[in-house]
Amino acid sequence: MTTYVTQEMLNEARQARHRLLTGGGVYQFRDQNGEQVSYAKTDLPKLDAYIRWLETELGVGIPVPVMKVWM
Repeated sequence: MTTYVTQEMLNEARQARHRLLTGGGVYQFRDQNGEQVSYAKTDLPKLDAYIRWLETELGVGIPVPVMKVWM
């Protein structure tokens, strides 16, 4: 899977999450296998996991440790 395709899938997944959180009932798009996927508000944990997986594939969204400074 190319980086471009993975980025497009991540964009679609983030849009789906936004639409669900702002009042959309069900959102549909195609996954990496070309299969139709539907998400509803009750599926937010699954959608979040999918977004995290795509971010990991792209190497983005990974939290960077914060160094604490003691004075």
